[in-house]
Amino acid sequence: MSWSTSKLFALIRNVIIELIGVAHHVWMIANLQARDAFNRTSFRDMRSFSVHRRAVRQETEHG
Repeated sequence: MSWSTSKLFALIRNVIIELIGVAHHVWMIANLQARDAFNRTSFRDMRSFSVHRRAVRQETEHG
C-alpha cells in the first residue's frame, strides 16, 4: 500500500513539475510576442508621425 502511495505521489510531483515547465514556456512565448508586437506598433507610429511632421513642414514652407 505504501509503495503505491509513494509511487502515486512521485507521479503527481512529476506532473506538477511538467505543468510548471510548460506554463513557464508558454508565459515566455507570450511575453516575447507581446514585446514584439509592441515594438512593431511603436515603430510604425513613430514612422507615421515623422511622415506627418514632414508633410506639415512642407505645407508651412510652401504655404
